[in-house]
Amino acid sequence: MQLDYITINGLDEATKERMEADIASSGYKGSKSGYCVLLINEALGYREKLRGITDRAEAEKLFDTIKEEGKAIQALGDRQCRAGIETEINRDLLAQTYQLLVMIADFWNIDHSEVDKGEMTRLPKNLFDKEGRLLDAYDGK
Repeated sequence: MQLDYITINGLDEATKERMEADIASSGYKGSKSGYCVLLINEALGYREKLRGITDRAEAEKLFDTIKEEGKAIQALGDRQCRAGIETEINRDLLAQTYQLLVMIADFWNIDHSEVDKGEMTRLPKNLFDKEGRLLDAYDGK
């Protein structure tokens, strides 16, 4: 089969419209022939991927890999859910502790207006330093 020169006849209107929309959305500026070559290459790549796994052992290996990745993703999701639960409980604990401290401060006539206005939001030095170390470790520094 000679593929050096190809003529496309009988292109239906729906396909023409899809191609025009694709050209517009992709911003393609080349020739019609270049665009068709691009489409052919993408279609061939897709077909090659579909035919890529022909060996049963290769398919089983891929399946095992996917299964392991699925387990890892599930474990990550579980950790995130648990962290969300812990975060919510810690938030409630902080709110309850704050309310208790307000009650104690009110009982002893201690002024807590700066706290109520949000003017005392700095972490204590030991926690500020710990946060810095954890962020540095997380960022790989």
